[in-house]
Amino acid sequence: MKNRTVSNLVILFFLFLSPVLSVHAQMLEPVKWSFKTKITEANTAELRFIANIDKGWHLYSQHLAEGGPMPTEFKIDKTAGIELMGAVAEPKPEEIFDTMFSMKVQFFNTAVTFFQKIKILTDKPVTVKGVLTFQTCNDESCIPGEAEFSFEVPGVKAAAQPAKPVSTTADKGVAPTGKPATTPSTQALAPAGKSVEPAATPETQSVKALQEVSEKAASASVPAALQPAATAPKAEVKANAEIKPAANKDDFNGKKNTEIQTGKFGTNSQPYYVMLDAEGTLFVSPRAYDLNIATFKQFLDAGLEAYYKK
Repeated sequence: MKNRTVSNLVILFFLFLSPVLSVHAQMLEPVKWSFKTKITEANTAELRFIANIDKGWHLYSQHLAEGGPMPTEFKIDKTAGIELMGAVAEPKPEEIFDTMFSMKVQFFNTAVTFFQKIKILTDKPVTVKGVLTFQTCNDESCIPGEAEFSFEVPGVKAAAQPAKPVSTTADKGVAPTGKPATTPSTQALAPAGKSVEPAATPETQSVKALQEVSEKAASASVPAALQPAATAPKAEVKANAEIKPAANKDDFNGKKNTEIQTGKFGTNSQPYYVMLDAEGTLFVSPRAYDLNIATFKQFLDAGLEAYYKK
């Protein structure tokens, strides 16, 4: 009877003692965790697991040999909208030979940040959840631990609109109005109160050469048949411009001229330069448009010289 009473008292003692031990274990929290998201690029980020460790305690690495303490482990829930890039990384830990486990162990003191790189695959916010397990020890005891985590990851921002293409007309130094474009470099060279003439282009030089010969022809009373057409190439050059016959059939660029050009010279090149007398006899061989200013001027001078000789 006496032995039975002692046994009951011992059982009762442990029943009262167990809640006390449980409460003590819950109150002891030598490692405190926090979680942050860091955007690294437009579509990538880092999930950061930050551990602050109480003095005298240490947290073990993820990479421990078997037979030792419990390593830190991260279990990230599968989440739509993100892709894990590799495994959870950690800085270099300290390493010692632990007599308690009779092996080398790797651990962290004071604080450590683990991080997981992810690729963001959506433009909508995503919540990444999971749980981590770990073990922390001091010189006297070890405590296993577990912590749930949650990260808020913003979606990828919409891609910026592509820049509008620069006008090819401006690139060539010709303004949309047909006048050579004035650039910042030409403005910078202008004296105070004066403007600098923009650099001449092949088109403007062609017009200038044609005007010089026209003036010579006018001063020499050359018949209109020899004079260069009034519709000479203009400074304005439009890419892929469609050439339409004018309503007036007698116009130089009109339907009649096209018929003569194709019938007599076998070409419909535009523009096409021909010098004829009143009977339709050539002064010089016709030629198509040429960006070489010198040769074009020679063509005009040769026609004028042929007229004088005739």
